Amino acid sequence: MDAKHFDAWTRRRFGLAAGSAIAALFALRDADHVGARKRRCKKLGRACAFSGGHCCGKLQCDYNYFTDSVPNDTFCCKPDGASCTSHESCCSTYCEADTDTCKTCRGRDCTGQPDCCPQWGCEKGFCGGCADFGQGCNAEHPCCADNGACDKGFCGGCVRTLDPTDPTSGNPPCPQNGAYCCDTDCTGGVCVSQQGGPCARNVDCRTCYENFPNQCDGACDLDTHTCV
Repeated sequence: MDAKHFDAWTRRRFGLAAGSAIAALFALRDADHVGARKRRCKKLGRACAFSGGHCCGKLQCDYNYFTDSVPNDTFCCKPDGASCTSHESCCSTYCEADTDTCKTCRGRDCTGQPDCCPQWGCEKGFCGGCADFGQGCNAEHPCCADNGACDKGFCGGCVRTLDPTDPTSGNPPCPQNGAYCCDTDCTGGVCVSQQGGPCARNVDCRTCYENFPNQCDGACDLDTHTCV
């Protein structure tokens, strides 16, 4: 190889090596940027903005009802259905004790603010001033959005116990104004089911209802919502 060709070959090899090095540097920089973006997501309880999806994972950005110093303050919180251990972690501001999941308290029966949650006050006997699915309703007590129309005096046109998650909350009588039970059959004038019938809690099944608290454990199969 003469000097001219050797010089050209050397420059070509050097250029390829330099190009590869520069490409590697850009790749590392881009990887760092991606990692930085991931690290910059906001964790539970951190301040956030609606304009950007900065909350980590499945967390959502919502108003912080736990502080009254800044009315429009927002924070990263857990959506309805997510597991929880405290009210403060939920966007709905209510962590249901029986299921350990975030769930809005809106529409729950109440006698005062302690029965509700920071987001919704107790108004006209209901948290948020409106009735939940299966609760009594009228012009003064309208149904909450997405809880069904007021039909036969009940939201959704059916009767439900005041607190379906509370085993001591009484089974309502049925039918009422032609409205039957939301979660169970109507047996002997009470919202309760025989074996094989629908249920939402153990006491919805006749064996538990008639022998409470005995014969209650597992009376309602919560996977199929059927009395066993």
